[in-house]
Amino acid sequence: MVKISVHNDFATFPADTPPEIVKRLDRLTAYEVEGKQYVEAFKKHYWDGKEHLIKLSRRLGCYQLPMGVLADVVRAGLDVDFEDLRRRPSERRALQWIGHEPRDYQRDAVAAALKDRGILTGRGLLHLPIRAGKTLIAAKLIQETGLRTLFTVPSDLLLHQTVASFQESIADAPVGLVGGGEWRPDWITVATVQTLLARPEKASELLRGVDLLIMDEGHHLEAPEWRKPILASDAFYKLGLSATIWINPEEESERGAIWLKAATGPILHKVSMKRLMDEGHLVPPIIDVYPIEKPDGFPARASFAKAYKFLVAESEYRNSAIADLAEGAAIAGFRVLIDTGRLAQMTRLREMLRARGFECEAIHGKTPSKKRREILLEFRANKIQILVGTILGEGVDIPELEVVINAEAMKSKTAVIQRMRNLTECAGKTRAHMIDFADATHPILARHSAARLALYKGIRGFTVRSGKRDDGIQKFLFRVDAP
Repeated sequence: MVKISVHNDFATFPADTPPEIVKRLDRLTAYEVEGKQYVEAFKKHYWDGKEHLIKLSRRLGCYQLPMGVLADVVRAGLDVDFEDLRRRPSERRALQWIGHEPRDYQRDAVAAALKDRGILTGRGLLHLPIRAGKTLIAAKLIQETGLRTLFTVPSDLLLHQTVASFQESIADAPVGLVGGGEWRPDWITVATVQTLLARPEKASELLRGVDLLIMDEGHHLEAPEWRKPILASDAFYKLGLSATIWINPEEESERGAIWLKAATGPILHKVSMKRLMDEGHLVPPIIDVYPIEKPDGFPARASFAKAYKFLVAESEYRNSAIADLAEGAAIAGFRVLIDTGRLAQMTRLREMLRARGFECEAIHGKTPSKKRREILLEFRANKIQILVGTILGEGVDIPELEVVINAEAMKSKTAVIQRMRNLTECAGKTRAHMIDFADATHPILARHSAARLALYKGIRGFTVRSGKRDDGIQKFLFRVDAP
């Protein structure tokens, strides 16, 4: 029998544990990494393509296992003796709820997060679709527990949006803000990942003082420098909220998702997009996939990096097609968001659309917070017709948005779903369009396109319409017929 000591940060077991038991525990808690075939270490057989979560700490004289994967060990039914050494919360505040009455699935999510699960209590993931009200669920968790809380967000745009949401839901909410050049923690603190990374000593002090740690869009935990303080946090409750959790021990998983589970725990509650569509909380999307077949004379054996630069980010042919599609949507009266991960592509698309006479603005990582909010307000008020951005794929609330164009050509399931910011119900809104591309200009781009198409087709409630080889842009543009 192996004895595993359970702490708030890590579970540990002795360094002299028999090798066969260590190997079995490692097999239970190691996950295949998506995209391993592109990594040199895997190609040269230096690495087996798995993320191994058990580490030997020679300094502490024991093996360490992230608390989030302890459920894998429990589920395996090994001959294990668990010693519960966790520090319990000692201080609570009475907080009054003044927000909207939670929907059934939101109440169920809160109950699942707080359910007594023995040594697994308070650790896990809430898998909720985009626009499912994750912030309201977090506010309800804070109000019901009354615990000192840290809520992390991945951007300044979400920072102020979240603070406002908490203040609307909890009476006289003691909400502090860490981010956007400010460091004002309180009983409830909303913080950006970037600010915590920039001030590691103060971040560690802040993390040590909380009992409830909630990570919004927690798939960003791929970065070792970010997950280290999260894993080391002494919080009793560690919960992750995300619309994009792709974890399966039998299949390849994105590294960020693997570490999201490791830092928090297994999925405690899941709500499908189909359910929210059926209940009228999300607008069922129409996915139009436009073919990009012009080869531009680019060699098929060129590296993916070069192919992406010349056939996607800097391709006049492809970017002109995107501009044509955005123009058609704007003329049809829709508000349009073009999402890209490259500054060069963002800049070129804005130039193209402005040259055509459209009100088009861009938001990127260096756009000041105040300016971002001003642009979004003008966009929502329909004073700006088309918005191009590199940081608008997560959490940003634009209910009036009808059309999203995915200008990127990557296969990440997380990025694809996070870009669908146009599914929120809104008065007068009847349609939600997502435009993507089938790139046939390079083998890897073609595989990425096929992966995105498979994702769309695999989600119940999505209507997918693919273009044909002889479809010109004008023929393809914004068919307003019923799907």
